[in-house]
Amino acid sequence: MQLIAENTTIPIPKIHAYALSDDTRPLSSFLILQYIEGRKVSHGELKRLSDEQRTNLYTSLADVYIQIRRLEFPTIGCLSQGLSGFEVCKRLVTIDLNMQELEGLAPHYIQNRYCGGSTTLTSANEYITMLLEIADNAFARDRSPISQEEAEDRLYHLYIFR
Repeated sequence: MQLIAENTTIPIPKIHAYALSDDTRPLSSFLILQYIEGRKVSHGELKRLSDEQRTNLYTSLADVYIQIRRLEFPTIGCLSQGLSGFEVCKRLVTIDLNMQELEGLAPHYIQNRYCGGSTTLTSANEYITMLLEIADNAFARDRSPISQEEAEDRLYHLYIFR
């Protein structure tokens, strides 16, 4: 967050507490942020915006994405602040990965195959392929009951980018 605050104009909340760990146990890494008042914008609300309001919203979102995209690093993983500045030095941690770990779906086995002896990824293609395999893992190993219609929808979305 400090990296974004120092290198962009994107407004970000303050960090109250955090922990980073190489431990594979669920929730061994966490981040507690300042609460910021707001609300989700639904598709219906977007449709009700005037053309000018919608343009302003999309322009603001594009500006955020552009600024984040300009922050480039040599590998893919978690950023850490070291003595020489920010560096990618830890394995990727996402909400989806944590949720799969909590559900006992063991996505770390997939990560291990892609990262090998390293803790980071060096190829965008490897990263995307790994994410697709982790999505397949969630579908194949999830024990939650779903309807046939929902299963068809999930299968469609699993293969849309392949």
